[in-house]
Amino acid sequence: LVALSATRFDRGLSFDWPTASELNYSHFILRRSTDGVSYREVATVPGAGTSTREQRDSVVDETVTTGANWYTLSQVDFDGTSTVYGPIVYREGGELAPIVTPNPVRSGEPIQLSFGSELGGLARVMLIDGSGRAIVSTQLISAAKSQQQLMLRGVRLAPGTYVVSVELGGRQAATRVVVY
Repeated sequence: LVALSATRFDRGLSFDWPTASELNYSHFILRRSTDGVSYREVATVPGAGTSTREQRDSVVDETVTTGANWYTLSQVDFDGTSTVYGPIVYREGGELAPIVTPNPVRSGEPIQLSFGSELGGLARVMLIDGSGRAIVSTQLISAAKSQQQLMLRGVRLAPGTYVVSVELGGRQAATRVVVY
């Protein structure tokens, strides 16, 4: 799997994933969760079996719910073994409130942050420790009515509770993340 992306359309959320090659791929399973824990199958897409060419697969979830939607993609081989990719998070409704996955997170592991906004502009994202010090502070351009994703890698956090804050268009939202 080269990448997994999601794009919002009027009729749903379209997932696309290219594979550089496939070896004994039986099928892919897209699953969705509204709580980040319990997943239900959205669709099954046949694999190419064995191929040395790039393959491009896609599926549309027409049942996106308001609020947070977590998605995983499983690649299943003919022998039944599988590899799970994700989760990726999509927030329907344009709320600014950030979602952090996984949460809680083990110290040293990457953290994925996503937020949506009806507004466009320069978004400021900060990871703040218990003493109020900004451990990470970055800015990114956010398009109107879009979903933004940011992966924090290589940030070694001590166990504790942190705050992820997003500021955009005069609005601010925050959520806690627990590191163990």
